[in-house]
Amino acid sequence: MPNPVIAIAGVAVASAVSGEGASSRARSSARDALGFETQKYNDWKAVYGPIEDNLSEYYASLTPDRLIAQGLQNQQIEFQKAEVSIRENIARRGLEGSGVEATAETGLAIQKALAKARVRSDAPEEIARQKQSFLQGGEARRAGAERGIANQLQDRVSGQRAEAAGKFEAAGSLLNLGLANMGGGATPTASTPTVLRA
Repeated sequence: MPNPVIAIAGVAVASAVSGEGASSRARSSARDALGFETQKYNDWKAVYGPIEDNLSEYYASLTPDRLIAQGLQNQQIEFQKAEVSIRENIARRGLEGSGVEATAETGLAIQKALAKARVRSDAPEEIARQKQSFLQGGEARRAGAERGIANQLQDRVSGQRAEAAGKFEAAGSLLNLGLANMGGGATPTASTPTVLRA
C-alpha cells in the first residue's frame, strides 16, 4: 500500500509547481502591463510635457490688456481697409465732399467706436474662457494617463488576491485529502481531489 503521506506530498508539490508557474506568469504579465502603461504615460509626458509647459506659460501670461491690444490692432487694420474701400467707391462715383461722404465717414467712425468698446468689454471674459479650456483639457489628458496606470495596479492587486485565494483553497483541499487518506475522519467532497492508488 502506498504511503499516504508521500502521496499527499507528491500532490502538494505538483500543485505548488503548477500553481507557482501560473502565478509567476500572471505576475509577469501584470508587471508588463503596468510597465506598458507607465511607458505610455512617460512617452506622452516626453512629447507633450514641454508643449504643455509652454502653453501653461502662455495662458498664465495672457491678460485682458494683452488681448485688448491684439484685438484693437486687428480691428484697426480691418477698419483701415474698409475706409479705403469706401473712399475709393465715393471717388469713383464723384461724390467727394458731398453729404454722402460725410455720412459714410460718420457711420464708419461709429462702427469703429462700437468695435473698440466690444473688444475692451469682451477681453476679460474671453481670457477666462481660454484659460479654463486649457486647464480642463490638460487635466483630462493627465487624468486619462493616470487612470491607465491605476487600472493596471488594481488588476495586479486583484490577480494577487485571486492567487492567494487559490493557494488557500488548494491547501485546504490537500489537508482534507490527507486526513481522508490517513483515516482521520474527514471525507473527501466533490471539490476535493482524490489520490489514485495503484
